[in-house]
Amino acid sequence: MLLFMRYPCESKKTDYQQNKRMRKRIYIECNEVEDLCHEVFFNDYTPSLNKSMEIDEYGFWHSVGKKISLDDSIPNKTFYKKDWKDVTQDKEKDGKRGVLVRKRVNQHGLSVIIASPFQNHPFPAVVICLGGPLIQIPNIYEENSIYETLMNNGFALIIPLRRGVMGISPEWEAALEHHYGEYDIQDTIEATIFAITHHPEIIDKNRIYLYGGSYGGYVAELIAGKCNSGRLFKAIIAHCGVYDLALYPWHNQGIPEETMQTYGHTTERKEYMENVVELSPKSYVDNWNVPVLLIHHLNDMSSWFGQSVAAYNDALKKRKKVDLIIVPGPHTYEIKHRDALFRQIVAFFKSN
Repeated sequence: MLLFMRYPCESKKTDYQQNKRMRKRIYIECNEVEDLCHEVFFNDYTPSLNKSMEIDEYGFWHSVGKKISLDDSIPNKTFYKKDWKDVTQDKEKDGKRGVLVRKRVNQHGLSVIIASPFQNHPFPAVVICLGGPLIQIPNIYEENSIYETLMNNGFALIIPLRRGVMGISPEWEAALEHHYGEYDIQDTIEATIFAITHHPEIIDKNRIYLYGGSYGGYVAELIAGKCNSGRLFKAIIAHCGVYDLALYPWHNQGIPEETMQTYGHTTERKEYMENVVELSPKSYVDNWNVPVLLIHHLNDMSSWFGQSVAAYNDALKKRKKVDLIIVPGPHTYEIKHRDALFRQIVAFFKSN
């Protein structure tokens, strides 16, 4: 299809969307230490952050241009786990504004969503690296989402529906397996160039930025080092991403052997570390050539926040333009002071 769901809010709402309250798996604070798998989650690092970072009025820690050392001598008392809970469903907006199209990029199945606040002139654009790696096509009109925030602040969106996105076809969904850190990057770059080339009336090609959260943060960091020599992206944000893939099996709450098999195709530690060298953002930090903002959540158990601390320290040592924000809370956008964090994301892109 050349044009698809121009205004998705015109479609019929499902019972799921109409419910004011629903059952949803979200992160809930708990103190069940037995649920923790790896030692990095047993420690309270806030005293270390207080020593080497500045804390703002929202309780966010900000880097100040010096190395961050994590002292793990204090026991952690705050844990989170995913559980079912009744939550209020965000109201779907009925407004119709701007441009929203979905276009096929190539004959292999890659497509891209392109959205802009209005139609009167080109806008700076943020390319979104989707999380997952398996993920549904996002609803960019979701109230108080990162998508809505960016558009409300004058940014167009380019959302590559790269391999691994669900709801397109079983083959497309499965295509990313065994090609993590490869096909996702290829699809992101190709879709971005397509959007810039075919929609100059919507997108200002001189102001293209990159944002990725969770798995998308990993992809954003990998692109920063492997695929941005021409500075296609003027600034990059990696939110709760993975930097050192060699250590990642022990920096998340999953079973290490499963993570090793997923990314390194082996359960032997030495072989795994060798296999993921070319897929790890850490291998390419020398090539970072634009401002990078790293954001991580202190109690993230999908990717330990020390991953972003390591990225910051390495980039700082190599004299890269890098900043780090640590935010209290788990691996989710549903955190206290979310609006404040979104404002800082917007401010970073606008300043670059």
